Amino acid sequence: MINDRFKIEVIKSSELSTFFQTYKPNIDYPKLQEIFSGTLELCYNQDDVSFTNVIHACFDKKEKRYCAFLNVGTTTDIDDLVSISIEFLFVEKDYRKIEFEELGNIKISEFLLIDYVVLSMGGIIKNQIGINTVALTPATDKIRELYSSYGFQTIQGSGSKEAEDWMVFNL
Repeated sequence: MINDRFKIEVIKSSELSTFFQTYKPNIDYPKLQEIFSGTLELCYNQDDVSFTNVIHACFDKKEKRYCAFLNVGTTTDIDDLVSISIEFLFVEKDYRKIEFEELGNIKISEFLLIDYVVLSMGGIIKNQIGINTVALTPATDKIRELYSSYGFQTIQGSGSKEAEDWMVFNL
């Protein structure tokens, strides 16, 4: 997906090491660092052919730097139904609160989550493969509220802990 300013790049598993040598995300919360480490393990460990995780990086062409990335995969953790899974969504701190005109006056996080994953990827996957939901587990209650405002619904009791309950968006 490309627009005048931001470009989304899919990073192949064979290119992950090089990518993360070039791009060092400024992860500013200890809990995010822990989640980031876990999500990288998912990307590098591709031994299980039924399990996929791929990094999608957002490059700011104007500033000539990566400003965000997400780890997208699949999961069967919710009632054994296959869902598109957003394992990790990260936006650099200096990009988080800005609504970009180039994105239709929305934040990068909303663009990546709704426009890129739900509408673009989700629409294609739903039509070609038949997966009908996008699922994620927010890192904080504040982020859970934000995702709820986008139309994601919490599935009570679906996580190993209450704070880890899955949220889903029906395509």
